[in-house]
Amino acid sequence: MAKSKKQFIFLAAAVFLFFGAAFPGCSSKAVPKDAGVFKSIDGGLTWERKIQIVLPPESKEKTDLSDKDIISFGINPDDSNIVYAGSSANGLFRSKDAGENWESFNGASLTSIDTIYYIAIDRKNIKNMYLSGVSAYGKGRVMKSEDEGETWQEVYVTLTAGEIVNRIEIDSYDTSIVYITTTKGQIFQSANYGRSWTALNRLTAVVDNFTVTPKDTRILYITSGNQGLFKSTDKGNNWLSINENLAKVAAYKARMKEKKVINVIALDPLDINVIYVGFLNGMIKSSDGGNTWSVVNIITPPAVLPMNSLVVSQKDSKSIYYTIDSQVYFTNNGAESNWLVRNLPTSRVITALTIDPNDSKTIYVGTVPPPVKKSKF
Repeated sequence: MAKSKKQFIFLAAAVFLFFGAAFPGCSSKAVPKDAGVFKSIDGGLTWERKIQIVLPPESKEKTDLSDKDIISFGINPDDSNIVYAGSSANGLFRSKDAGENWESFNGASLTSIDTIYYIAIDRKNIKNMYLSGVSAYGKGRVMKSEDEGETWQEVYVTLTAGEIVNRIEIDSYDTSIVYITTTKGQIFQSANYGRSWTALNRLTAVVDNFTVTPKDTRILYITSGNQGLFKSTDKGNNWLSINENLAKVAAYKARMKEKKVINVIALDPLDINVIYVGFLNGMIKSSDGGNTWSVVNIITPPAVLPMNSLVVSQKDSKSIYYTIDSQVYFTNNGAESNWLVRNLPTSRVITALTIDPNDSKTIYVGTVPPPVKKSKF
């Protein structure tokens, strides 16, 4: 080969490597394996990554959680050592030692589900568990177990492909009552542990958030796209829009034309009147059941990145956590001030955060890849 041709090939390779590293979408660089479950045992001050998967002795497979997208959690309310983690495209995992080691928990009846969007456990009978996922035909489905996840049966499936069951809530007072919501705006209730379902409401946009008030399970809240926040005081039979009250907050009103206004909501587990709402412009709070709202003085700047998680501790309602990007923000004085922040050692985005119901200092976090930025090339 002529010397000039060798020089050209070398130069072309160097240019490719330089620009590939400089611009996302042009690189052949491997995606970093910095996923998994992150755990804190001191209320969020320090974090450790828990990725160890225990395999059968005869297995020749080598795998861990370092490349698994964890998008949902469930903690056994009677034994906090038992933790479930739902993943995107890798099914369900279970830990029996508070997250130190994990096992794939996809029995024969779960082989057709590879993404676990939500996990719900009956607090009065831990044998009853519910999962939402997707069928082999792309339809959303709900699976129920009556033996702590050893076997599963399908109890609901959506009508159309692409419709996802994105939320499952169990009434903590009467656990025979189960609610599910879908990305097509459907809200259903079962009054017999998931055996049959009744339609409560149908909205014209995706249901983003749904929650049941812990101290009074007659009170429900739901958010849907730019339609805002709705409240029911009779277990979902009737719904009241409280968007006029929200619109009185300038920061919220400024975003009302967006496709999705509210990112996350959280309820105080001890006070039925306290509601927190997180959105791109920050956080607001109501202390009277949604009638009036005030701005919460958080430490993140508005309109930069959306809030992806917002959780109030069940044991200590003054302990509040929210996440943006790969950072966790938290306070222990009821969101008034004294916010702390920790950046997790990951390039990914936190989308799932849960607090141990029996120990408010123990927290689990799951992450997904950041949104792909479009290349200029």
